[in-house]
Amino acid sequence: MSATTTVPLVPDDAEVGAPVGLLAGTCAACGRTDVPRRDVCAACGGAVDPVTLATTAVLSGSTAVLHQPPGSAVEAPYALGVARFPEGLCVMGLLLAEVDSPPPLGTPVAVVAHQVDQTTTYAFRPL
Repeated sequence: MSATTTVPLVPDDAEVGAPVGLLAGTCAACGRTDVPRRDVCAACGGAVDPVTLATTAVLSGSTAVLHQPPGSAVEAPYALGVARFPEGLCVMGLLLAEVDSPPPLGTPVAVVAHQVDQTTTYAFRPL
């Protein structure tokens, strides 16, 4: 793989709706963790070891998308959340919650496999 090659965000065999660990990578030299995983660290160029993030995190931010951006595969309105993982990383993703009543910050969320068009990706489901 080249420095710009990434791997999928979720395992190929992920079952929609089931908990899933995001496929990440941690640099052996500097300790930086990235999602999606790369084969070379974006910060220092070091080798990256594959890691799978926890299947639960804590909601640290959220917003509503009321107008669909050009090219978006998700129809507005929808909620986005930022989840803080035990590994120290924050990741943004689709939040499976009502746009007008998002869960409070600090709510635990499960990372679940989610289908968008023909692609299996991930979303955050409040616990």
